[in-house]
Amino acid sequence: MISLKDRLHIQDGDIVITAYAESAAGPGWANTPIWVILKSREGLVHIECLQPDMQTRDMHILYDISQPAHLAMSNAVRDLIDDNPQYPSTTEGD
Repeated sequence: MISLKDRLHIQDGDIVITAYAESAAGPGWANTPIWVILKSREGLVHIECLQPDMQTRDMHILYDISQPAHLAMSNAVRDLIDDNPQYPSTTEGD
């Protein structure tokens, strides 16, 4: 049997930076993965995916909180980028 670390390509020393829910759907299908952002000992960042069958009960419960928060934050960042293509510096010398 393969371990979860092996299945997700997680090496010893990797740390979880964040994880967020982001569902997707199309005609005749839907998925509710949790995306996990990890950082290696060497400082490399990579993304892994927890499919629903890999998620714990707590993750399923938190999904309904994480997804709308993630969507709202992503939209706020997109709005900032789209509305401020030449965002002014907040400190002198930048």
